[in-house]
Amino acid sequence: MLNEPFPFGTSFARIFHVSPVAMTITTLDDGRYIDANEAFAALVGVRREELVNSANPEFRLSRFLGEDPAVYDSLIRPLREEKCRLRTAGGEVRHVVVSSQIQEWHSQPYLFTLLQDITDFQQAEEALRASETRSRLVFENIPLPVFVYDRSSLRILAFNEAVVEQYGYSPEELRHMDVLDIRPVEDHEKFLRHLPTMPPDTRGFGVWRHKRKDGRIMEMDVIGFDFTLEGQAARLAVCRDVTEQQEIRRALMASEQRHRIFAETTSDVLWDADIPGDVLEFSAGLTDVFGYHLDSKVPLDWWVSRIH
Repeated sequence: MLNEPFPFGTSFARIFHVSPVAMTITTLDDGRYIDANEAFAALVGVRREELVNSANPEFRLSRFLGEDPAVYDSLIRPLREEKCRLRTAGGEVRHVVVSSQIQEWHSQPYLFTLLQDITDFQQAEEALRASETRSRLVFENIPLPVFVYDRSSLRILAFNEAVVEQYGYSPEELRHMDVLDIRPVEDHEKFLRHLPTMPPDTRGFGVWRHKRKDGRIMEMDVIGFDFTLEGQAARLAVCRDVTEQQEIRRALMASEQRHRIFAETTSDVLWDADIPGDVLEFSAGLTDVFGYHLDSKVPLDWWVSRIH
């Protein structure tokens, strides 16, 4: 340890020893520690008394930075800063940002080095990146079309492969489109009126007509939610093609309507037996033909005992 104040002054010396940032002062020729603060000792896992003026080569800063051998050599350049790995005396690898400055004192050059431990930040960043990777894998592999669009501009921000396959647009085309472009023109006004009325936590948006590139109309059951993407208010929408189901439903409704009209206008007796439910439904012709004035539904045994 130096017997007189290092050129940074006594104020610096006080900061040096109480700083939570790891700091060292070493010789340039052999890397011997002239001084090291407690934060550095804690970082590398060696008592400060063992570091200062030690001849043990295992404790040299260059040895701790042995995971990246070229880093230490590069630090002799003024104000050099490097992100690298540091291996502690116990073998644990820590991520650090190392910066240094050469300072001469009595014509002797010394290397003043700061080491900022960013391991927790690095791990959090890697975890976030892994999470984003998993999310993207899920997003891209959902078999249903998925859109992410800007709530204000309605511009499409992201989409998965299923969108390309089902809507017929190329990825390049979709990147220049908004969500009105995938809807029939006659539905634009209805969608724009509906959009601001949906609460942010809306999950089901109902069935909407979407248009393929070839002009074919698809009926899509849309679910999703609002979220913030890079500071933008965005909405994620998952679309399920229910065109066939809707056509069948409309056909059934039309068939039921035709049956109802026929049953109400014919003078013949029409009946429909629900065997499991033990109920028989009949038309108004029952009164005209048989003279019975009853509700339109009766138990099957009533029918069997009277009409056969």
